[in-house]
Amino acid sequence: MTNAVVFVLTRHLLPDAQQCISYCMLHGYHVIGVIKDDWKAAMALAVEGKAPVIVAACPEHVDPGREPRVEYVSHDRPRAAGGPREERTHIIRRTEAE
Repeated sequence: MTNAVVFVLTRHLLPDAQQCISYCMLHGYHVIGVIKDDWKAAMALAVEGKAPVIVAACPEHVDPGREPRVEYVSHDRPRAAGGPREERTHIIRRTEAE
């Protein structure tokens, strides 16, 4: 069983923690803890190998550019038909040299 740590921000604590823990249960992860607001502590658990997966509600809640294996609940949620999109399409432009 893969260990995971849940990372949440205080201002979204209850809904995000519940969604992230449900996500972990659905994917068969063993939740070793919920870390609130301290991204460095979550990263330390990942770097030490205690929790190879960090689960967060959405990418906007984590420190960009410093990601181990981070899974986002927002990317796993089905969207309501006709509802607003939760994620944006990214366009990547390549130069002729590539």
